[in-house]
Amino acid sequence: DFRNLWSTAEASMKSKAAPYPAGDDTKELPNGHRRLGDTVYPPDCNLAPALQPFHTLVYPVPLENMKDVAEAYARKAARGASLMDLPAPVYEKFTPIAAASSMSTPLVGEELSKPPDGRTRIGYVSSDFGNHPLAHLTQSMFGMHDRSKFHAICYSLSPSDASPWREKIAKEVETFIDASRLSARDCALRIRADSVDVLVNLNGYTKGAKNEIFALRPAPIQIGYMGFCGTLGAAYVPYLVADATVVPTEHAVHYSEKIIRLPHSYFVNDHAQSARYVLDDDDPLRPTRATYGVPDATFVFCNFNQLYKIDPRVLDCWCRILRRVPGAILWLLRFPPAGEANIRREAERRGLARDRLHFTAVSGKDEHIRRGALADLFLDTPQCNAHTTGCDILWGGCPMVTTLGGKMATRVAASLLRAAGLPDLVCAGLAEYEDLAVSLATDGARYRDVRRRVEAARSGDAPAPLWDTMRWVRNLERSFDAVVAAARRGDAPADVSVDDVGAEGFDRTAYAPATVE
Repeated sequence: DFRNLWSTAEASMKSKAAPYPAGDDTKELPNGHRRLGDTVYPPDCNLAPALQPFHTLVYPVPLENMKDVAEAYARKAARGASLMDLPAPVYEKFTPIAAASSMSTPLVGEELSKPPDGRTRIGYVSSDFGNHPLAHLTQSMFGMHDRSKFHAICYSLSPSDASPWREKIAKEVETFIDASRLSARDCALRIRADSVDVLVNLNGYTKGAKNEIFALRPAPIQIGYMGFCGTLGAAYVPYLVADATVVPTEHAVHYSEKIIRLPHSYFVNDHAQSARYVLDDDDPLRPTRATYGVPDATFVFCNFNQLYKIDPRVLDCWCRILRRVPGAILWLLRFPPAGEANIRREAERRGLARDRLHFTAVSGKDEHIRRGALADLFLDTPQCNAHTTGCDILWGGCPMVTTLGGKMATRVAASLLRAAGLPDLVCAGLAEYEDLAVSLATDGARYRDVRRRVEAARSGDAPAPLWDTMRWVRNLERSFDAVVAAARRGDAPADVSVDDVGAEGFDRTAYAPATVE
């Protein structure tokens, strides 16, 4: 029962002793209390509710309460960092040379970073530089940075999985560091040794994260992006990359960060580079509906998200849509396989015949993108949207309908559609969503016009901003310029609205994709 879970979590958070200002550095602290920078963390700051920040993305936790959970986990990371016996902030307390020599295994010789050369150093920290959606989306991003102005460094918290995504990122970024064997303490020192100006947290509260690194503050500017779709609730990560759709101004009170709003969509993707085969009419690996047992002469709705994103309200809606469109089917994935029986049982309880649902197995990335083109219309999950999957389905040429929710995770599909030039597929609520899905399935002329627009947005001389990765990178660089300039002026962090560089406002010839086997 979620209500019991939430009440337990809420009581747990209220019972914790709050951190407090450190005051006099020479004053002896009470037993178990730890100082980190200018804050003292009592012992039970290390405790956090069983309800994790990631759960708040998919459970019915109100937006205003998500920050409470995130702040509890931010305090836990800070308390953990306080046990590492490093003065913080690390970027102030250590010179780069001192940081290198303070690591458990000191850096020497060629391991030492070259001294700063006037370019802004950007550090990206992630455990997902491998076969993971984050790497699928960002694989060209790091190599596309303008090297005349920026030195990008990737710090991998996981060892190599020998995947092509790992290889591509490692080859294309200016500096790639396998930090998988380093403790959070040594990671922070290594980052300081590299004189990083802007440090980007690509994990947030996801598997493999080491948020203690950020609590130690090894860089003067720290930013959250991509990995976790919500606030980090951490004073030590004062910026969040977003856009005007996913975090509108009126929602900012529910985020601890100042918001960097990129133009179009905050959500980067690499499909225009890594999935060009979709645009090839002669692609020898292009599947057919028969490949998956999907009937040719029927309208095919689909949803290729993980099944945990399906809540009772949207399943009710999907069943109503199928009843209003005779003969249509809904194509879902066994993601996980155990979920199929549950979804079928619930659909049958709602009066839906068994043959109206069609399940197939999860596939590899390229096949997954190719087969998305076989469906007619993707029905998004309002409780937690299609994010990477939304890019996959739109790049395949299949339209998607969504609703505009409250949480960041419930507004991502709207961000994607608007950046693809398809704002008319964003609905205010489920009633409008249902009617739009039925209309597209029953009005052939309307459907063909929408499908044509989806397909046209991907190519030509002026692709939609969603698919222009290098333009997206240049806009991100503009945000870095803004926060670095503000820090050098001594300004406190503030919201940043980035003006679009445009499709022609930069040199596209400098990026050279790596050859990956």
